[in-house]
Amino acid sequence: MSSFHKIAQTLLKEVLVQDLTLTKKDGNQYSIKGYIQSERTIDTAFREVGFLEKYTVVGYFYPSYTVGTTTVKVEEGDKITFQSQEYLVDRVTTHYFENKPVYTEAILEGR
Repeated sequence: MSSFHKIAQTLLKEVLVQDLTLTKKDGNQYSIKGYIQSERTIDTAFREVGFLEKYTVVGYFYPSYTVGTTTVKVEEGDKITFQSQEYLVDRVTTHYFENKPVYTEAILEGR
């Protein structure tokens, strides 16, 4: 975690405490820490097949994780599992301070 900004080292360890499973597009799974907001929003859109509703939540993560000898990041198309609920990572934004990554924010679609 030394490449992260010192804010990540001191503050986020108190917030990113939920046990999550990150499933990469290739099927590899990793145990990571993060935070999934408990409130959900419902996006409703009209598609050719009719109205489509999807649940979305926001997840917060470290900019990267070292699991064993592998370094992974939360990326679009990955899946996050929390409390038996699976979410698809739709959009990812990494926030920086003083040119160093602080945390990653992701829009997650419930399945």
